[in-house]
Amino acid sequence: MKSKIIYLIFFLMILICVSFCTKGPDKVLVIFSYHPEYEWCQQELKGIQEVFSSTDVVIETFYMDTKRRSDESWKKEITESALDTIKKFKPDVVIVCDDNACQLVASQFINKKLPFVFTGINEDPQKYGMPAKNITGVLERNLINGTIGLLRELDPSIQSIAIITDNSTTSNAATTRFTQDNFPVTLKKVYSFDYYDDWKSTVKELNEEVDALGIYMYFTLKEEGSERNIPSDEVLRWTINNTSLPTFSFEEFSVKNGVLCGETQSGYEHGKEAALMAEDILKGTNPHELPLRIPTMGTMLINKRTADKLHISIPDELQQKAKIIE
Repeated sequence: MKSKIIYLIFFLMILICVSFCTKGPDKVLVIFSYHPEYEWCQQELKGIQEVFSSTDVVIETFYMDTKRRSDESWKKEITESALDTIKKFKPDVVIVCDDNACQLVASQFINKKLPFVFTGINEDPQKYGMPAKNITGVLERNLINGTIGLLRELDPSIQSIAIITDNSTTSNAATTRFTQDNFPVTLKKVYSFDYYDDWKSTVKELNEEVDALGIYMYFTLKEEGSERNIPSDEVLRWTINNTSLPTFSFEEFSVKNGVLCGETQSGYEHGKEAALMAEDILKGTNPHELPLRIPTMGTMLINKRTADKLHISIPDELQQKAKIIE
């Protein structure tokens, strides 16, 4: 009897060993809310890949493309495709980037077995039912004080501002915080638009009503009666050419493409933080043991071409501490 027990234990140990040895490399699925060409997504992916570059972790990517295609029928279709990818790829951890992927995909796995890490989330995650025992992640919070401080260093006369944005998941979450935060200047209003014509008329009106204009998101604007989103580069180019005001943003890509300034966060840092959390989970840490993270450091950016156009001189001190986009 004793020998049978010993043989049984030995056999079980062999099975466990074989199972462990044949498992293969860990797999991480990264689900992006937007499209591969979107600079923020590219930065997020770069940060994720850097963390796993010296490991044998297999990374698979999936893009939901919900900035260029924001209608509800597309969201339903692409969500089903994302869920099918999870089923087929069988990841050990899923990283969901930005609000739509979190809301549409990760929320369907709350308190289930598969671990998730979110990143770039603008909304209060409790609205999505998170964090949960299997879900944790990284929040995105705009660096308001740093951005307005930079703006006023460039133009100390600025006392009042307005912010314009599209009507999207990302914008709606941020708009709520904008109206709750204490700005170091007077915030006249946050304007949210569905239609491009309304956006354009408001930009022109604000030239006479405030001292500076904040440009937040501009990816889901449409012509009235159309489901096609206006190309974002067209929207930003028109806006820069038709405002006489100093402009600011919280997004690096906007300053690079013509907005005057901003203290911006990096998609790279958000991707890297999420990957580090995923790495801990792969090593055995439970997601609920990892507290939510909020990156607080940004990069001060100034677009010199726009400053020159507005006849704004960049002080020597700012040239030393900010990154100047030529």
